[in-house]
This record gives sequence, C-alpha cells and structure tokens, in this order.
Amino acid sequence: MKRKNTKRALSFILIFTMMLGLIPLLSMPGVFASDTFTTTPMISAGGAHTVALKSDGTVWAWGVNAQGRLGDGTEENRTTPVQVQNLSGVTAVSAGDYHTAALKSDGTVWAWGVNAEGRLGDGTIERRITPVQVQNLTDVIAVSAGSSHTVALKSDGTVWAWGSNGQGRLGDGTTVNRHYPMQVPNLTDVIAVSAGGTHTAAVKSDGTVWAWGSNESGRLGDDTFVDKHVPVQVQNISGITAVSAGYRHTVALKSDGTVWAWGYNSYGELGDGSTSSRRTPVQVQNLSGVTAISAGSSRTAALKNDNTVWTWGYHNLVFDTDTTDWFSRTPVQVPNLSGITAVSIDYHHTAVLKSDGTIWTWGVNGQGRLGDGTTEDRHTPVQVAANFNVGVTAVGGTTTTPRPTPATQTASPTASRVLVNGENTPFDAYNIDGSNYFKLRDLAYVLNGTEKQFSVGWDGANNAIILTSGAAYAPDGGEMAASASSGNKAVTPTSSKIYLDGELVEFTAYNIEGNNYFRLRDIMQIFDIFVEWDGATSTITLDTSKGYVN
Repeated sequence: MKRKNTKRALSFILIFTMMLGLIPLLSMPGVFASDTFTTTPMISAGGAHTVALKSDGTVWAWGVNAQGRLGDGTEENRTTPVQVQNLSGVTAVSAGDYHTAALKSDGTVWAWGVNAEGRLGDGTIERRITPVQVQNLTDVIAVSAGSSHTVALKSDGTVWAWGSNGQGRLGDGTTVNRHYPMQVPNLTDVIAVSAGGTHTAAVKSDGTVWAWGSNESGRLGDDTFVDKHVPVQVQNISGITAVSAGYRHTVALKSDGTVWAWGYNSYGELGDGSTSSRRTPVQVQNLSGVTAISAGSSRTAALKNDNTVWTWGYHNLVFDTDTTDWFSRTPVQVPNLSGITAVSIDYHHTAVLKSDGTIWTWGVNGQGRLGDGTTEDRHTPVQVAANFNVGVTAVGGTTTTPRPTPATQTASPTASRVLVNGENTPFDAYNIDGSNYFKLRDLAYVLNGTEKQFSVGWDGANNAIILTSGAAYAPDGGEMAASASSGNKAVTPTSSKIYLDGELVEFTAYNIEGNNYFRLRDIMQIFDIFVEWDGATSTITLDTSKGYVN
C-alpha cells in the first residue's frame, strides 16, 4: 500500500469520526482555524493584573506588567487590555500573583511572567515576557496559578505541580523547588484543583477535598496547624464540587449550593459571622444557591444562581469613601450588578464577567489593574475598556476555576483472542464504539524483529509521538503490562500529534489511565499488516507476511 493513499484513508477516518461526534473537534491538535474557534469566555484576577479569555481563544491582560506578566512582549503597565502574544486556541486562563498560565485546546499549558523558583515550568528560572510551553506536560484539562507555584490537572485525574515548594505546597513529599512539572503522588480521581498563596487544594470525584502545603491558621482543614508535604483529607466535609485556595484560607462549594470555608479569619473571610480562624470547615452564613466561588487575600466572593455577586472579608464591599467598617463577617450583595456569569477576586480588586461579554471591576487600581483606562481606585464597578468584549456567555453562572468535563465514552476490555503470526498473544486492549484499541508500544514490542517492525519515540517539547517504519523498537520496560484495575474505563481523546517517517498523520486514539490506545485497524493499515476478525471463534489474526486488506 502506498503511503499517500494510506494518509488519505486515515484523514477520511478522522473526518468521519468527528462527523459522528466521537471525538470533540477542538480536542484534536491542528484541526481548527483561529477564526472559527469558540470557547467559554472567562476572567482571572491576579495579584496586580487581570487576564481575560475571549471566545475566539485569544487571551488579553492589563495592569502591572513587571517581568512580563501580561505576556505582550513588553514590561510596560497597561491600563486597558492588550493581547497576549503568540497564543491562540486557549480554553482556560489563571492569573497568579506574578505570573499567568493558560491551557490550550490541545492539552498543553503555557505560562509567562516571573519565573523565580521555576513557576513557569519551562525548566529555567528566566522571566518570560511572552508565553512559553510548560515542559513534559500534556492531556491537561485544568490549570491554576498560585502566588509562586502552579498546578495542573490531567485527564487521567492526576495532579502535577511546579514552582516554589516552600512548606510542601507542591505535594511531592519534599520542599525542593521544581522547574518543571512533578506528579503529586498518591492522588488520583481528581476533578478540580486550586493553587493558593502557600498551599494547594483538590477535589476528588467522590466529593472529598484534599490539601497540602502551609497549614498556618488551619488552611488545610485537617484539624491541625502542621504543614503537610503530601495531600491530607479535609475533615468533616463531603459532596464538594469546587474548591478555591486563597492566600491564607480555603473555600469549597457543595453540590447543594452552600459554601464552606476554613483557615485564617481575622477579617471575616470565612463568612461564619466571626473573626476566629478555623482548622476544620465551617458553613458560610446566609448564603445558598451558589454556583461559583473565588478566594483571594483576606477576601472571598461567590456567584449565585440568580447571577448576583456576594462578597465578604476585608475590603469586601462596593464601598464609598465615608465607609469606616472595612470588612464584613458575613456575605453582602454587590449592588447594581446583574447578569453576572463569572467572578474572580484577588488581593485588592475584583473582576466579574457579564452575560453580554463585558467585564466590570472595582477596588485598588494601581498600575491600571481595573482596565478602565485610569489608575484611580474605584468603589463601585466600572466597565473595562468600553469597546472590549470577550463574547456573549450563557446566564446561569460558571465557575472561574476550569472544571473538568467527564468523559462521554467508556472502554470495555477486549475479550477476543489475538494471534500474531500464528502465536496466541495476550494484549491489554479495549473495545470503544465497536472497534478494538491497543497500546501503540505493545504492538511495536510484539512486532519487533518482523518485516513490519516500527519504532516509537516521544518528543515532549512538541507533544508528539514519533513513528519510524522498519526501525527496531527499543523497549522501555512497560510493554504488555496488564491494567491495574478491571472493568470498564473512562476515556479521553489523545491530544498528541503523531508523525510517521517525518510526516504528520492523524489517528483515532484515546487515553485510558495514562496510556494511549490506538485503533488496531488504523495501525495495521498504516504499516500494511494483515488483520482479520473471526466472529465464530472471537479471534483477531495479525499476519506480517501479508498486506492490509480493507
């Protein structure tokens, strides 16, 4: 079979699969155009800057630009939004104190700004005034930038962290700074993550919350004040769907719409009517129907299902200059705001997104962090640059922390017997939508030494799998390993590019528990290997002495 015809056949397979809706179009690399890309707009308030994601997948920023945290190629402060350079196809953004992170539709993470302690994850500590890709990290579905570290959630439910590791905030059991992502050990089935000032929090699929790092004032919620270098479970709380780690406190949203908080409380940021710090969760008073939460420095904000915004803690109010009570111990509604779909709060300013695509901000406006073209503090909401619009959003409330989308498909173990050149060969394989999927490295391992052998390589910098036909395969030690658990598995589309003999090709592929599985017939076709199915004996036959037959 000629390579050219094979590539055409595979392109048709990909297009047909996407027409059926089996693989989301935007999860595949390089198949969307910037003028047709659509995503959910969002905002994120950083220490002294603000970032917004437009529906076209571009990112815009304003405020303090020291060491390039706005990503526009300069270090000039901006009082109105400027576009982050060389960045498109973005699905989520998160502004830290001095750096910013963005998640692209291909599952890669990009970051810019201050890079002390390696918080940008590019393997260096050099500041970046335009985005750089985080190294060795793919299949990401959520990202959160903290004060001096960054955390990412992968599609397999694992958590990865990098940057400053003081007090163990990276959760890897040490206090060693990391210049590139390291997996948080013994933490799986995670659905949401949040990086705070000096600690990190995560929500698991069972509704429990886990935290690690500094435990000053009880911000880890484990009923102690002892720092933890590995995740510990927050006590006396369940049914959680979202979490937000602030500078010294943590806030969680329950499935019933109530909000719970723990940690530092001197300014009433826990919203329980007191100023007593709590080392286990307490319920925020007089607040229900909440759909999104955001914890800042001594301040907290919540979005309700009626699209109103409520805040509590230090400088919480939309206040006037005559106000003498600078904090509230329980939630108060921000007046004259409606149709809000997202809220983000940080040190001294707050940003909200309206359903019409406009952004409104208030608070301290040093260096233009409010984006209204001035540096004047605002005690009531002002619109960010009158001509700036991120795109219409649905009324109903969305969390400012990226929420993982559950996989829409499942994989069931393949029960068929597999014969390779007449020899019975047990594979760890799965059936998805009527097709059998095998690990690429398993196939390369079994076919090594035959006339149809091929090698498999990995290019982390470009998130690419490199295939070379006719080359011997170099085992990595994990081939033919059986899955650690039995039964059906959740699947997510594989985001990696695939190159065959230097040419980009497209495959139908899925990630299952951290391993990439490819459709067997696609692999057999591309390497011209005979494959046959015998329904009577439930047997798959592979024969390298024959060519592929449609």
